[in-house]
Amino acid sequence: MERIRANAAAHGVAHAVAVVHGAAPRALAELPDPDAVFVGGGGADLAGLVALAAARARRTVVVTLAALDRVPEARRALLEAGLAVEGVQLQANRLAPLPGEVTRLAATNPVFVLWGVRPAAPTVSQGVQT
Repeated sequence: MERIRANAAAHGVAHAVAVVHGAAPRALAELPDPDAVFVGGGGADLAGLVALAAARARRTVVVTLAALDRVPEARRALLEAGLAVEGVQLQANRLAPLPGEVTRLAATNPVFVLWGVRPAAPTVSQGVQT
């Protein structure tokens, strides 16, 4: 929690960041609806947590996952909430030495990033008279 506060202060947004310690969804109950929600990991009720986040987020929900098997349930929860869903798989590689003074790329654990964006509300265009 201290790292979050320090980062918010370093970026000049400490006044706009509230750090709440607790387990979701109970810890979220008294908070105002957020603009965006970031869900990391998995857990027994991933779909339920993503659905709750999607119901409350005004704009976007981002979900990061290490397990490929959890991607479909998170994606489905975002879609069922009416969000437009996209995603990517990201992976970094470290330089690793090989015999003969050569280097290879050693893969690190990939992460899947899904995001759902609430469609913009339709606007009423005003007619132009000539």
